[in-house]
Amino acid sequence: MIKRIEFYKERTFSEKIDDTFNFVKENWKVLLKYNAIVILPLTLILTFFFNKVALSPEGFQQHTTLMGNEAILDMCQRMAPLSGMIFIVTWIFYALQTTLIKAYMDHENSLQGILWKDIQKSFFHNIGRFFILGVVTTLIFILAVVIVTLLAVGSLYTLIITIPLFIIGIIPMVMIMPYYMYQPDGIMTAVRNGYHLGWNTYGGLIAMGITLMVITSLLTIIPTIPWSICVAIHTLDPDGAGLAVALFITGVFNIFGSVLVYIILIVGQSIQYGHAYAKWDGDDSEEEVLDDSGSEPQEDNIRLKEDSNDFIPKE
Repeated sequence: MIKRIEFYKERTFSEKIDDTFNFVKENWKVLLKYNAIVILPLTLILTFFFNKVALSPEGFQQHTTLMGNEAILDMCQRMAPLSGMIFIVTWIFYALQTTLIKAYMDHENSLQGILWKDIQKSFFHNIGRFFILGVVTTLIFILAVVIVTLLAVGSLYTLIITIPLFIIGIIPMVMIMPYYMYQPDGIMTAVRNGYHLGWNTYGGLIAMGITLMVITSLLTIIPTIPWSICVAIHTLDPDGAGLAVALFITGVFNIFGSVLVYIILIVGQSIQYGHAYAKWDGDDSEEEVLDDSGSEPQEDNIRLKEDSNDFIPKE
């Protein structure tokens, strides 16, 4: 039996990786069950649009017989449904995983015996919060790009400084997402405190990010193999018997399998967040957390009571 994983504690790099995979190993049945219920139906639709674009003569490239605005319009028309479905699947997928991780921490038996009615309210609540999060972080990103562009208009030499600063400054924003999804705070407090957590654990954040992205990138190759074989056959014999069905089935396996792999990335991000929060909370003599009103919070605003739905257990 795997020991219950405590998210809010400081860890070494190896402990973060171990706990990430231990969480998946312990809860893979529950994770698979609810992703099959919620995400699999969406991947059926996504597969239809993906195959439609990927198997078209132009594929993901610009139409060779069109030029200028016509080529751009044609590309947008072909890619818009696929891009929209990718956005929806990503949105719902992230909300579901954070809901399950939160349920793991809220329940004494972790995710064992968890029912849909236990997570339904939190799931729909997280869908709304993730939408707000996406809008705000996108606006921040656009604002940063605009500032870099305006400075470049004044002098291209500014790019020597602004581009490295932009890349360095954008990385800590990764911690805004788990902070906002796991805490009851408003979005602006989440932006401020989440960025602070990311900046305080910058090295660990980069190390975890690179390691898990390499692992997930390698693992996503596996579900693509059957679909790639079918595409190769389709190229040689487009009218092969039963090929359309095979392309759809392997396409679903490809996309759903690839999506599931990214659970590892979200769990790892949550583990890194728990480490950053515990490290920050243990150093609260030097750092103060401010609530939405800008006033210094009471202790319960930093670490919530054990019977709260928004968990942060005291160490």
